[in-house]
Amino acid sequence: MRANLNPISIWKAFATLLFFASASIPSWAQLEFGFGTSWDYGIAMPNHTGYTPYGKGQTSLATFDGYIRIPVTRRIAIYPTLQYSIPTHSILLENSKGEYIPAGYQVSLPYDESENFSLTWVSDDYFTLTSKADVWQKSAGAFLMLDLGSGLEIGTGIFLRKKECRIYDFMAYDEYWYYNSTGNETDNYIFDRTYEYSLPANVRVIRETLPAIPLLFQYTQYFDGFLYMGGSFIYWTAMEDPYMSFRYTMGLTF
Repeated sequence: MRANLNPISIWKAFATLLFFASASIPSWAQLEFGFGTSWDYGIAMPNHTGYTPYGKGQTSLATFDGYIRIPVTRRIAIYPTLQYSIPTHSILLENSKGEYIPAGYQVSLPYDESENFSLTWVSDDYFTLTSKADVWQKSAGAFLMLDLGSGLEIGTGIFLRKKECRIYDFMAYDEYWYYNSTGNETDNYIFDRTYEYSLPANVRVIRETLPAIPLLFQYTQYFDGFLYMGGSFIYWTAMEDPYMSFRYTMGLTF
């Protein structure tokens, strides 16, 4: 006689088994799976010859991460974590090879009395003085946390950061309008406006791999069942590029 295997019945049996199995494990020894989002600020752009940042040369990143909590003792746990960060705004740079109205505010051209005479004149394309830079980052490592009780934890860890900086150079041209002629010698044009191309003409990529040691303070609130949420403040120490993060986490306990 063939057994009637209902998929819904199998799922209910598996869920019941998982519930009683997890209930038999002490709370401190249970695994946790979670995701985090953070706002990282004070991220410095790598130095690059030919570019000088306006201001501090720092930006902020939005970071998304996934982690597992692995208990070691009743009060100590390890959090292996992977992070991916995207820029929230660009860094403005002065391009040493850029120019500003290179032809000047007034241009004199050879006198033209042909039918092709134009009331406007445009300059050649040139690189602008201002470039933009975006910073992207990937990190992998682990937090080592100490439980202080009441949902509070402090800790440190070790991470490897792979930072990528993309510098965008832009080009522009200037438009001039005719305003008079000097006898039969020159036609004189005066500057009207600058037109900048919206797409970058050149992209430079700088990559760095840096170690980072986080100093972390975290609070976690556990709810009925498997769900928990938390928040933390992280100071990432590094030799040349320290920064800070405000992080929100959410996950499940098994």
